[in-house]
Amino acid sequence: MENNDAPLLLENIHKHYGKNQVLMGVDLALKKGEIFGMMGKNGAGKSTLISIINSLVAPSRGRVLVFGHDMAKSPKQVKQLMGTVPQELVNYNFLTPDRLFKSTSLQFGMTKNRDWIEYLIDALGLEKYRHTHIRALSGGFKKRVSIARALLHHPKLLLLDEPSAGVDIELKDVIRAFVKKLSHEGITILLTTHYLEEAEEVCDRFAFLGEGKIQMVGDKTDVLQMAKKEVVIHLKTPLPALSHPLLVEQNDQSLTFICERDTSAFELYTSKGIPPEHILDISVNQGTLEQVFKKVLK
Repeated sequence: MENNDAPLLLENIHKHYGKNQVLMGVDLALKKGEIFGMMGKNGAGKSTLISIINSLVAPSRGRVLVFGHDMAKSPKQVKQLMGTVPQELVNYNFLTPDRLFKSTSLQFGMTKNRDWIEYLIDALGLEKYRHTHIRALSGGFKKRVSIARALLHHPKLLLLDEPSAGVDIELKDVIRAFVKKLSHEGITILLTTHYLEEAEEVCDRFAFLGEGKIQMVGDKTDVLQMAKKEVVIHLKTPLPALSHPLLVEQNDQSLTFICERDTSAFELYTSKGIPPEHILDISVNQGTLEQVFKKVLK
């Protein structure tokens, strides 16, 4: 795999601890400006892979490149290009958000980025708490502080590790909207999450990691085509027993069909000639990313 312009390029990543093989040849390339979702069950190697991308753990074999810079050979350049929002909240209890942002900016040699700090404070709803000690903030607002801190140096690649873990619904909405905005501004985002509905809403592509390997990579449209659609015809009055290859359940109240996502619900009931006077309603549940997750990572 060779793509020196890729925001993130993983080449043949292996990781073992003694005889325990955690990762076995992971190859992956992200595209500029996309939101990429990394999916995996517990124990699949996802946390280890994220730690390698974060340079917290060294791979046993393979390379991590960020915009062509080898992480092992050019850590300083990689650090300038990548921002990370860890799953666990970093302890800055005795600082306020405002002081933390100033000190972090100085670490990156930035002394004239006040406008950018103000933008992040406003965008993430931190104005009211900018002078409050971080130890006094709720978990959700600590997460907002972590996101702002990761963006202070204008990274081109942002790693969000379980950004919605332990936060309320309001913050989830804030994070989702902000992530989409960052993507539209050209920042590439690698997102890991156990909230599959969140990934389905915001991600452009997905990778499914299982048993230490990438089991599948695909665009959202292609991935969701693997999911099935459920069509339920709710009945006013019972019907005689029907035979149909897509009919999975029939009772006095309803008929349930499982079909491809592009199958027309109208065609399902007209194909059996069900009189309209028997039909109370029709409900359609589109296939979800969760279905694909379970199918790929059995």
